[in-house]
This record gives sequence, structure tokens and C-alpha cells, in this order.
Amino acid sequence: MSKTSDLPHVSILVVAYNSQAIIGDCLASIPAGCSRFTYEVLLIDNGDGASADLVSAQFPEVMIVPSQGNVGFAAGNNLLAAQASGEHLLLLNPDVVLKPEAIDLLLDATKAYPAASAWGGVTLDRNDRPDLGNNVHIPSLREMASRTLGRSIAGRGRHDQRLGRGGRSGRALFSLLRGSRPVLPVSAAGTSLLADRCIERKS
Repeated sequence: MSKTSDLPHVSILVVAYNSQAIIGDCLASIPAGCSRFTYEVLLIDNGDGASADLVSAQFPEVMIVPSQGNVGFAAGNNLLAAQASGEHLLLLNPDVVLKPEAIDLLLDATKAYPAASAWGGVTLDRNDRPDLGNNVHIPSLREMASRTLGRSIAGRGRHDQRLGRGGRSGRALFSLLRGSRPVLPVSAAGTSLLADRCIERKS
């Protein structure tokens, strides 16, 4: 899914684990999700290899990084990042289905908030409502009361419906990273992380 020329604006990193049933929808949603910027997609299979085989057959433009077994999510992303060439890194869970312009909007945020190092999205469930299970915050008394009554106010009016949603599990990772500075949440969907490419590498 690499579009073009020199170095891509973003490297999209996908760590799969027996993801054959969901990975196709995820990868197929990327072109519309990143239509204004160049990108490459890298995948590592922490499972039995079936996900990588499927992706190789159906999405030959995806770079498959050789598996080192079930090394876990963090180590898998580190192996992908070592092979990535993009200015930014986008960590994308295989159960995310992106909405059109989802990645474009995160990349726009890198310009709007240049002091930030990471940009994260809002996770939406299959009904396009914020998935509160993925929120990391200390709720106010008002929010705790609203949750108790089953009428949570978290995320109301603060997310952008254009960005995307988690897949069959209703949860996903979708974020942009820049170095190791604090995360700046922006409107986006799924669970993912977009980061700037100033991450230290081992020599």
C-alpha cells in the first residue's frame, strides 16, 4: 500500500496474531483512510503464520517482516519500526476498520500541534459511539454518576465520526507517535497511536 516516491509520510505498523478473519477489512480500509499522504504498511505475524500468508496473497504491497514467534505487541512493533522508513509511525491493530481520512486527520494534527510527540484516536464501537473501555482518564463525579445511571457523558461531542471504528471486538489500536514526549489526544477512531519518527534506535 505504499504510494509513491521517496520516504513515506507515515509507516503503518500492524502486529497480527491469528488475525485472518479481520485483517482483510483492516488493510482494505487504509487507502481511503490515508488518501492525502504517502504511506507504507508493514506487518508481523506473532501467530502461526496464516495471517502473513493471507496478507502476502491478497495485499502484496504490504511488507511482511519475518516473525520471531509470539514476541508480544510491544516487541512486534519494535521489530516493525526497525524496518520502517516513514517520518511518523502509526500503530494499527488488525481489528480496526478506518473511516475515510482517519489517518489524514491524525497527520493534520501533527501540524496543528507540533509540540506534541504522539497523537491518539477515540475508539468507536460498531454503533459509532465512543468505546469507554479504551478511555484513560479519571472520571469526574458527574461522569461517575452518569455511568451509574447508564447514561455516560464521556466523549459526547468530542469525537469525529469520520475517523473509524474498532472491528468485531469493538476495540482497536490507532495512534500516531512522535518520540517519547507526552501523548496528545485528538479526534480519531479506533485504538492506535501516531508518533513522530525521532525514536531512538539501537545501533
